Amino acid sequence: MEKEQREKIFKLFEHFERLKSTPRTGFGYFGLKNAESVAEHSYMVSFITLILANLLKEQGEDIDVEKAISMAILHEAGEVLIGDLHKKARDYIGNDVVEKAEEDAAGDLFSLLPDQLKKKILDTYLEFNERSTKEALLVSSIDKFELLFYVYLLEKRGQGNLEDFFEHKGNMDMIKNAFVRSFMEDLLNLRKDEQ
Repeated sequence: MEKEQREKIFKLFEHFERLKSTPRTGFGYFGLKNAESVAEHSYMVSFITLILANLLKEQGEDIDVEKAISMAILHEAGEVLIGDLHKKARDYIGNDVVEKAEEDAAGDLFSLLPDQLKKKILDTYLEFNERSTKEALLVSSIDKFELLFYVYLLEKRGQGNLEDFFEHKGNMDMIKNAFVRSFMEDLLNLRKDEQ
């Protein structure tokens, strides 16, 4: 690999490293301090995807585990350059505008890769955003499940009652995968039993 291409890849790594210090703004909007970063969220989505995708595979589900994990790793790529926007901000700006900006940002980021790899990575990211495949639906469901699981843990750790997150219809409606929904139902029952 040529030095110039290697330097572009280093630049890509540098961009993505910023997610470690990019806060998930929805928590701040609701008054929570020191909530998770986008990188912490992405790690947990990736870890949960690793576990649940493999469990589905063991149950005979025809699922591409590697693709699902790749989607989980990449699912917040647009936020590298755009930042994280909470739900209220998205309502004012418009989800279509935000999604287009994030896709453009991801395209710019992945342009730092060699052409063949750029296409593979960008196609995986766009497939996730389209939510048209079983892997994309699994990961988008896990994305919302992880949010609510984290909120459950915050409540458990004494951060107060965070009912707004559970009552927000969009959070629950985005959990379209039946397997993930079953985990969500168990979490809601556990939360109810603990209150």
